[in-house]
Amino acid sequence: MKKVIIYLFLLLFLNNSLAVESVFDSHNNQLEVFKGLSDQDIDDCIENLPKCKIDKRLSSQDETNQLLKELKLKLPSNYNSKKNDTFDFSELLIKAKPFWVIGIVILFIIFRSAEKEKPKTKTRNKNESVTRWIEEKNKKDSTRKADRDREDEWDYDEEIDDLNDDLGELKIKTEIKDIGNIYSYAIKGKGTIDIFSKLVDQDNEKAKFSISIFDVTESNKRTEIPCGDENYAQDGHLFLSREMTIEPRSAYLEWSDMFFFPKVLLVPAYRGKRKIEFVLNVTSIDTKFLKGEIKTKKKENLYFQTNTEIEINYEEPGYSEIAEFEEDVTKNITQLGMALAYSENKMEQQSLDVIKNWINNEIMWKNILLDEEQAKENKMKYSFIMNNTYQLLKDKRLSMSNIIKELNNKTNLTKKYETINLLLNIAGADDKLSLAEDKLLNKTAAALELDLERFQQMKTSTIANIETVEGDEENEDTIFNFTPGMTDEDKCKKLRIEYTRWNRQTNNSNEKIRLQAKKMTELTANLRKKYNC
Repeated sequence: MKKVIIYLFLLLFLNNSLAVESVFDSHNNQLEVFKGLSDQDIDDCIENLPKCKIDKRLSSQDETNQLLKELKLKLPSNYNSKKNDTFDFSELLIKAKPFWVIGIVILFIIFRSAEKEKPKTKTRNKNESVTRWIEEKNKKDSTRKADRDREDEWDYDEEIDDLNDDLGELKIKTEIKDIGNIYSYAIKGKGTIDIFSKLVDQDNEKAKFSISIFDVTESNKRTEIPCGDENYAQDGHLFLSREMTIEPRSAYLEWSDMFFFPKVLLVPAYRGKRKIEFVLNVTSIDTKFLKGEIKTKKKENLYFQTNTEIEINYEEPGYSEIAEFEEDVTKNITQLGMALAYSENKMEQQSLDVIKNWINNEIMWKNILLDEEQAKENKMKYSFIMNNTYQLLKDKRLSMSNIIKELNNKTNLTKKYETINLLLNIAGADDKLSLAEDKLLNKTAAALELDLERFQQMKTSTIANIETVEGDEENEDTIFNFTPGMTDEDKCKKLRIEYTRWNRQTNNSNEKIRLQAKKMTELTANLRKKYNC
């Protein structure tokens, strides 16, 4: 704006200067007609024009006589000394004097306002700082707390004011990102947020940025998303929040990460196509939320709000369906546990104890909410399930395929990992991993459509804490979950990972883990020789 005003002033001044110069040039051109004449010569010409030795360009005697009289009055006294000069700048300045007054006033206003215009600000390269921050956080803890403790991520600089205006108000969107080998939702922001004036006298120039997440598939109904992970929840519901420092003209110039949470935590009410709403609330630090909504009724506590919606195709049961299928799922998991415990055609008491403890932790604690008669019935029901499953196993009539099918249809991925963890605990209960147990574990993990690398890590943790791993040539392959379709190159790659994983544990302070790590390191070394790694 300053530049525009200065340009307009200069244009106005030059136009008027050129006008003055034009008049002056016309005056000089007329004088050129009488080039070489003195003042006395001009007087003589006025008295006796025919005797005058002048240029023949004048058309008539009357016209010439009139012009001489006018020029006599207008001719400067020092004309003869300056008549050869083409331009007199001092004359121009004198004639342009009225415009200098206007110019001085305009320039005074411009530079006066420039001094008061804006406070000193800091220039930040936001893109580099945010990228560096994300990389460091991903190395440390995957997505855990990856959206916390970040400062100075805004762009705020007087150089980008015009660009900030073009960006418009802050907007948000979501996208899926792989962070630390965990697929996560990233909530990204772009645009300006002008709330600094509201923060000057409170909260030390900070505001609370919060993300509430709802299932809005049903019209005119917001349903909050349950979440049991306290790192990403408030009052048992999916909710993200952190404090951020706000400065004048704060802005995200490009789509930038604001929040993260693991994709597995977003469980809508039902399976199928669902519409999910993400709401960003910018509030005072002390603002409270209940089920994703602002609890306080004070409007001044809400500085800014925006939202975005996405549509997902959720292929697992939603949380309402999980509650509906809870009894069926618990029965199926109990049957799977019994099948693993009986994998060597005998039932070990240690394995049965693990199953009973799981039932008590998952189911029986609810008996305190029931009356005595209902609690008794509940306990008898699961005793019957265990006894009946044992009989089916002895008669070889238990259908593993039907159990797996029901679990895939009636539960989600989180519950499936809980199930495989229970099976690993049952396998290690007698301080030994048998060949039969190892084969059944691998088949079950594949049938439940789990990530086999994650399963292998879980199995490694179990093996590290048991004394004996049964082995033969066939078991050497199954212990690392080699599949029939793997090439020798694939196996070598997996063995390198396992060797590194076990070699780290050879100096563990726990003697049991240290001894098992040495055995597993030797096993991986032998297999690497076998496959010419």
